[in-house]
Amino acid sequence: MNHTLRLLRMIAIAVIAADSIYAIGVSRMLGRHELYGEIDDPYYASCGVYLSLTDSGIPLLAFRKEPEIYGYFFRNIYRPNAFLIECGIYPAQLIGAGIKHAWPQAYDDASVRDINVVEMLTRSMNFPEPWSVSLFCGHVGRFGDADTGFSGRGNIGLLFSYGNYHITNNSLYRDHWIECETKLKVDKGGSDRRYALSYRIGARLHANRNIKSIVYVGLRRDRTDFEEKRFSLIKNTNFEIRVDCAIDTLQFQKFSCEAGKKYPVHFTEHSIALGLSIGMSLFAANPYNGSLGDTFSDSGPAPIARLLVAF
Repeated sequence: MNHTLRLLRMIAIAVIAADSIYAIGVSRMLGRHELYGEIDDPYYASCGVYLSLTDSGIPLLAFRKEPEIYGYFFRNIYRPNAFLIECGIYPAQLIGAGIKHAWPQAYDDASVRDINVVEMLTRSMNFPEPWSVSLFCGHVGRFGDADTGFSGRGNIGLLFSYGNYHITNNSLYRDHWIECETKLKVDKGGSDRRYALSYRIGARLHANRNIKSIVYVGLRRDRTDFEEKRFSLIKNTNFEIRVDCAIDTLQFQKFSCEAGKKYPVHFTEHSIALGLSIGMSLFAANPYNGSLGDTFSDSGPAPIARLLVAF
């Protein structure tokens, strides 16, 4: 491998490995509605508008403890107050597909034994596509108060998504798919603690006959404690679990899990947390049919790895 391809591989791996756990974004209130754009991490970026269904607008919540947050949203699960229109784009997945298409030799050279490093770093457990459009209806709250300002958002309700491509092994396949899920999602920041959580159950239907439709259950939790100096199994940790089953037979198809640990680094005025998250997808059944299924019939566990940065 010549020096140019070697350098290309190193740059690609460095760029797609950088991972910011909590959202970086902008939010602007337009009367009782909210326009926003944010990057949750290299695997998910979005922009959209929350349209308030009430005259009072989206409420500002001053809750600090998680039990209070859970109680509020579950009490209001049948009280929708907002409608969301969102466009999502998934940078890491696009980067992986782009590298494989534009520089196939460099992509192949980024393999260690049977593991392709680019694929490992750009694989998403929940978003195997380059982009999507979504509609959400449910109860939405914004976190913050008069002193601290906006510090995050939470919602509970129904989400409908659509896309026209599917990504697997960093290859794009034409596929009109739709997804419906019910979910509770919370992203809350703070000067000393930040956390993100998501509980969801849903189904995804594929028009491409070579891709099996599924039902799934997912759980994600990510917590950062900037002032914590001792080792803890709960603080400064992240984990995610997802189970997929075939929609027609309910046959267990895939189990995915990921876990990581972060360690705070203190500066004069600011603190950041650095860490590593690793995981794996285990296939109990082939998720594909036909010629696409033949490609994955002998595939083993699919590894996942991410560098973590929270600030």
